[in-house]
Amino acid sequence: MTKFKKTLLILTLALAVAVPAGAKDIAYVANREGGTIVLTDVPCTKDTAVVYANSPSGRMLFGCWGTRREYIWVMWYPDQSMSMYPALSFTTIEK
Repeated sequence: MTKFKKTLLILTLALAVAVPAGAKDIAYVANREGGTIVLTDVPCTKDTAVVYANSPSGRMLFGCWGTRREYIWVMWYPDQSMSMYPALSFTTIEK
């Protein structure tokens, strides 16, 4: 098993438990599919946290997010595609 596949498997298993159970959603923005992209405080890698996106069709994507200057960057799994969003486009979730 490659290191990437092993990391993806561990991330997937961790998300299955962490996101529904104890993750704190910290910010969100609408996506093109009519759903939302949600930033969480759950650690993903050394300098990133978990992000997830949903759509009205029920499709879910997971990845890791971090900040770079005034942008939020996301690496989506499993295809490792990268997206960047202006940080000011996100709405903070007050809890």
